[in-house]
Amino acid sequence: MVANLEQITELTKRLIGFRSNTAQNANRALDFAAGYLRGRGLSPQVMENQGHRMLTCAVGEGPRCLVLNGHLDVVDGREEQYSPQVEGERLYGRGAYDMLGACAVMMALTGDLAESEPGCRVVLSLSTTEETSGELCTGYMVENGLTGDFAVCGEPTNLAVSVMSKGVFRVKARLHGRAAHSSRPWQGENALLKAYELYRGIEKLPFVTHKNRYFDGASVNLSMVRGGVVMNQVPDYAEMVVDIRYLPGEDTGEMLRQIRALDPTAEIEVTGTVEAVALAEDDPFLARLDRAVAAATKTDCVRFAQHGAADTVFFQAAGIPSVEFGPAGAGHHGPEEYVELSSLGIFYSCLDEMVRLMGTCEGE
Repeated sequence: MVANLEQITELTKRLIGFRSNTAQNANRALDFAAGYLRGRGLSPQVMENQGHRMLTCAVGEGPRCLVLNGHLDVVDGREEQYSPQVEGERLYGRGAYDMLGACAVMMALTGDLAESEPGCRVVLSLSTTEETSGELCTGYMVENGLTGDFAVCGEPTNLAVSVMSKGVFRVKARLHGRAAHSSRPWQGENALLKAYELYRGIEKLPFVTHKNRYFDGASVNLSMVRGGVVMNQVPDYAEMVVDIRYLPGEDTGEMLRQIRALDPTAEIEVTGTVEAVALAEDDPFLARLDRAVAAATKTDCVRFAQHGAADTVFFQAAGIPSVEFGPAGAGHHGPEEYVELSSLGIFYSCLDEMVRLMGTCEGE
């Protein structure tokens, strides 16, 4: 099938216009997507969890199932970013790249597949909480029966395929010192300096310096610090939050042990975790996607790894091989976000070819 790029562009514009950086507006975008699919003769199943809507929409029959996953929520942006603009080959707007353009492609392809006879089952799943709490939508759908042989999350990847992503391990540290007059700091114990020394120690821990073929190590960010009450006193209390993005294969219990061993007097609390994701490089459906991308782009498929986490984690946890794969562009979460319009057509062709390969025995 050939992508109707004009239709996909207009769909993307409509989705951007919903300003889906709030739960209410993201739900409105979801309702629009459901209406579009109904207009294509399909029967999307809309669900709600804690006030957040999501949908699944199945098309086709066959022994295998491909899941196409996207999110309609976006991070907040400038006012003008919610009025999409086409400049040459680029469509500018909040969410154009992350990932409303990909959602528009998936919606259009699902509608087109309903008019053909794909050799496999295809399930479109759309979320409204990926940017904040993915477990409320994609996690919820997987827990309640969303499954398949392979899942493609249409995150922005510039038409490369992400087979690995770092996990998230956030800790809050509370450190106590001893107050003294600022003119005599040697008489006190500076809690802020203790926090800084702990942070620098974390950067050198074994789990941080481990490497693999995609990463030179974990990422460690000192994201929040609080301490001190007046300018002329040595602070006797400090808090900090450290956001760690760790590599697949690490044990979070061992990570916590290493951190606590740096300063036994510090109070260390784990405030958030997301599992790291790694897909087996010899996965047979990944090989199919490689061929689909090569056929559509006329170049070899590029595999890489993401520093951040995505909804792939929920599919992987359920034993469903999954990747991040989406169109080209730049500036996601920034003031100049755009998607390359030509890449939307290529992305469509990649997914269309993947559907064909899922319905054949090629590669087996």
